[in-house]
Amino acid sequence: MAEINLSAPQSGDTVVGLGAAEYVEGVNAGTKIQLDGANGESCALKVATSEETGLSGASATISSLIPAGSHVVGVVGRVTTAVTGASATDVGDGTDVDIFANDVAIAVDTTFDLTDSTSTGGVGVYAAANDVVLTAVTSNFTAGAIRVSVFYYEVNAPGQ
Repeated sequence: MAEINLSAPQSGDTVVGLGAAEYVEGVNAGTKIQLDGANGESCALKVATSEETGLSGASATISSLIPAGSHVVGVVGRVTTAVTGASATDVGDGTDVDIFANDVAIAVDTTFDLTDSTSTGGVGVYAAANDVVLTAVTSNFTAGAIRVSVFYYEVNAPGQ
């Protein structure tokens, strides 16, 4: 297995979207790291980010944040405006209410990451585009905002 040093890619390696310094500092929505094979095959690590504002009701859906055909590595987030009404929030995929995070605190700057996931075997592949769903715990949301980022692999077959 080849290891790629992002600060010094080797001939034949393609690193697209960001340099090593930018990678260390953080990744912006839409950027990616992509490896291209000699026959058109590729594998890209990408991130999609959205912020759900004005939380209200029992749940909030971030539609199609998970792209079709993606292999989700993890879902992370941050409370950007204090959430009120609910005592906490769960973060799921519409099928499993807390697959990405369970009982996330609602104070500003609270974060969730892979350690908050209830999945024991990883998240996996989504054949169709999929939502990320924020579910209020105990009572309905009355206000607040949460930014969510989905890190995923996109793998493409070789060309002809």
